Amino acid sequence: MVDYTYTSARVSALENGLLSLHDIESLISCKSEADCIKMLNSFGYEGDSADEIIKGAKEKKEKKISELVGEPEEIEVLFYENTFHNLKAAIKKLYAPQTKGKLYVCEALVSGEEFEEKIKEGNYEALPSYCAGAAKEAYTALLHTGDGRLADTVVDRACLDAFTAFAEKTKHDILRKYANELVAAVNVKIALRSVGGDKELLEKALAPCALISKEGLIKACTDEKSLKEFLSGYGYTEDDYKNIDSLAKKRIMQTLKPEKYKIFSPAPTINYIISLENEISVLRLVLVCKANGVEDEFIKRRVVDSYGI
Repeated sequence: MVDYTYTSARVSALENGLLSLHDIESLISCKSEADCIKMLNSFGYEGDSADEIIKGAKEKKEKKISELVGEPEEIEVLFYENTFHNLKAAIKKLYAPQTKGKLYVCEALVSGEEFEEKIKEGNYEALPSYCAGAAKEAYTALLHTGDGRLADTVVDRACLDAFTAFAEKTKHDILRKYANELVAAVNVKIALRSVGGDKELLEKALAPCALISKEGLIKACTDEKSLKEFLSGYGYTEDDYKNIDSLAKKRIMQTLKPEKYKIFSPAPTINYIISLENEISVLRLVLVCKANGVEDEFIKRRVVDSYGI
């Protein structure tokens, strides 16, 4: 059981270490990537290159999350995306052992190495129930068909189903909203990419959602106009379609604003973890843009559009 009074107090202190809007604007105003790195060093970020800065930021984030979330079961939904990412990567590595590079991510409930071990042994029962079936089905499908996209679809759908199942069982409204917002955003993203496509495949890819009718989405995918008319009924706009990847996080942050001061709930912790993720994403965006000579105004628009900062 998570002691939310303790984590809320810790979060209140840790939030002082997050970059302010002024800090981000100052970074964007830097003339070069090197100047950005010097400024970040002055803010406490260690490293002499963009890669080192980002790596160090991720390591600090992992440590802070570990401090805040001793037993993750009650808020495990926060780590589903990374966990299922590790599952997909492990399946691909087992299928193609020559695959190189950093495949796995941290802050997951199951490491990539553990997925590899259990799948190789055929010991799927040792995996969490929300991903065991998908691990077996996806790996078997890849072995028999060589179709990596099919394997990914199986795992992605299982991830959405895990979010939905968590939303139905959690006692925390904020976590229910978190899970439902993410499922809705992914469903919309899939629908936008599947206009006029195979409805049977769409049926398999989309997950039941408390916020947007799955059946309605499938029917609306006949053509782009029908889909956008359907989505407009749920408050989606043209701007949302352009930034659908970041829409769920934006909506979640909006939901958190009035609840983040409820110290007896996980809301402050969720808010802080998402803020950490956003900060690292903003740092990566600014550093990449500076390295490529992108204009400041474009960077500002991207930061606002993608992260609402």
